[in-house]
Amino acid sequence: MTQNQNTTSRTYQQLQPCERGEIMALHNENWPASQIAKKLHRDRSTITRELNRGATRQIGANHKPYHVYYAETAQILHGDRRAACHAVSWTDKAPKFFDYLT
Repeated sequence: MTQNQNTTSRTYQQLQPCERGEIMALHNENWPASQIAKKLHRDRSTITRELNRGATRQIGANHKPYHVYYAETAQILHGDRRAACHAVSWTDKAPKFFDYLT
């Protein structure tokens, strides 16, 4: 059995707010995700995921829902997801227990 040893290290960087703004502007100009990715030097899947995750549901004039990407909303959603992914400290989980100890 052979093992594949990959010696290249990958470093991932999160999208910056200015990049989200550029994604929004180019997406509003109907650029495809692949062209946006080339312009920002990112992978196409990164742009596609960002457009899906940062999209908000709106109700149109015809009372039918549609999705639109706003950079500001996407940044807020990103911050909320980052805050929710961290572990909660024990003092926050069981404050009564720690009050009883002291």
